[in-house]
Amino acid sequence: MVYKGDILFQQTIALQNGRKKNVPNEGQEHQYYIEEHHEPIIPQKKWDEVQKILDERAQEVKKKRSAPLPEINENKNETFLEKMICGECSK
Repeated sequence: MVYKGDILFQQTIALQNGRKKNVPNEGQEHQYYIEEHHEPIIPQKKWDEVQKILDERAQEVKKKRSAPLPEINENKNETFLEKMICGECSK
């Protein structure tokens, strides 16, 4: 948001429990979104294009993470079985 000239105030809030710690504002306080707060670093059109690309990439990652795992081939490691020796029985 800051790159396109907008800003969101009160993204975090300070807890008043004796410790000085900022935590994410999850509805405890009002947030204020101000458009055209300052001169943008990048144009709005470019910002929207980049956000679209990032959303597409996030969807691809989500698909990969939810895809089923490939079948395990039991014969895959047979070539190494002859090279392994048990430390206890030497077989």
